Amino acid sequence: MYNKIYDKFVNTKIAERLDSPIWCDCHRNEVCESMAFGKQVDTVLTHPDHLIFVDETGKNTSQKDDGKICSQRHLLETNTKVEQESSTTNRHFTVLGFTAATGEPVICAVIIASAKLAGDVVLGFDLLENITDLEEFKQAWRSKV
Repeated sequence: MYNKIYDKFVNTKIAERLDSPIWCDCHRNEVCESMAFGKQVDTVLTHPDHLIFVDETGKNTSQKDDGKICSQRHLLETNTKVEQESSTTNRHFTVLGFTAATGEPVICAVIIASAKLAGDVVLGFDLLENITDLEEFKQAWRSKV
């Protein structure tokens, strides 16, 4: 299965086949076998910025019957109750995180199951709206990863 995917990468010119397999470290530098990370490499990405990975996750906003209040468990005395509110509405959502093969984030898409959504939710949010220095943002992002 992977060979078919790698063949597509080579055909679209975002990767190249090597003449012979090599050992690489976690930074994709060629090393000897004793210093290697993983298996031998026979295909190398030449344009990782042209390859995007997608990770999907989902959840329900309802916290009813999960035994927690605001995602936290509370230890209380006998016959007492936590006086905090939590969502009991079933609202399923899916989050798709798109990441370039370079490791840089591309976009995050949120799909909300609902019959009716507010206009600003439909149009989306610009998380970079107040970012004045994109390089500073990228550097801060990399430090968190």
